[in-house]
Amino acid sequence: MTAILSERGFILKEIWGENHWVRHDRPVILIGEGEVGGAVATAFILNDSLGREIDVHVIRFDEHGCGTPAWHSTMSFPPDAFLGHGLIAGSPVRCLSAAMQMRTHTGYPLQDKDIEELRLLHERFDVAYPEEHDHLRVNRLV
Repeated sequence: MTAILSERGFILKEIWGENHWVRHDRPVILIGEGEVGGAVATAFILNDSLGREIDVHVIRFDEHGCGTPAWHSTMSFPPDAFLGHGLIAGSPVRCLSAAMQMRTHTGYPLQDKDIEELRLLHERFDVAYPEEHDHLRVNRLV
């Protein structure tokens, strides 16, 4: 993936603080230490000169379809967390469900872009705000 994206002009923007380095049997560009048997990042952002960003968080799946983060996290992803569908440049893609995407925005200070994403998820999919961010709802009942 990183080789293909590198050919298309993507570079490493950031390795997330929750990243966990894992051993890899081949060198991996952009997110690897470079040598055979080195380590690769599991939580990172790539971007290009057009301002496009790809935020990657690697997940390991078990035989039941449950996802366990490969980065430092206590979150778990039940099989229904991956039932989302979306479009990228008109092509259908699988993604996190709206409810799971909402839950991923907990346990850390939100940036403005995160707050906007929560608002859009709430408005478009009628997903409840996580309890810790319920104060962000504009139309709360008093």
